[in-house]
Amino acid sequence: MSIDERAGIEAATDRLLDGMPLRSDGKLTIVSLAIEAGVKRHVLTHKHPDLKDLFYARAQTPPAIPAPEDAPR
Repeated sequence: MSIDERAGIEAATDRLLDGMPLRSDGKLTIVSLAIEAGVKRHVLTHKHPDLKDLFYARAQTPPAIPAPEDAPR
């Protein structure tokens, strides 16, 4: 198992979820994640299913809304 491959998938996950894709169409799909990470889809579905599952879980979690700092009242 390649550490670089896993790191690339994790970085691609972050880019997609942040709405800043570099290589893909930005859709929150496994195909787009594979393109973004520069790997074939089967790498995600068979070699790193944990990263695939983590991507899906994070994609379904709504983003946290930051608390306003010193908001005027």
